[in-house]
Amino acid sequence: MTDTIGRLREARRTSEVLDLLEEAIDKIEGLEADLDSAVEVAYKRGATEWVRLNYPAKYAKLKERNND
Repeated sequence: MTDTIGRLREARRTSEVLDLLEEAIDKIEGLEADLDSAVEVAYKRGATEWVRLNYPAKYAKLKERNND
């Protein structure tokens, strides 16, 4: 991420800045998807208390989905 920030500081044109922002947004969305997957795996493997404590909103959704 620091590399992106450094490149953002060096960007001179608006289009370069927008490209860097889009790249950062894509990376964030990918990391969020990875986190969601990891939390779901942890929940399914029995780490329900850890999920409940650290990701209460995700816990509620997982619990609801698994009670169906």
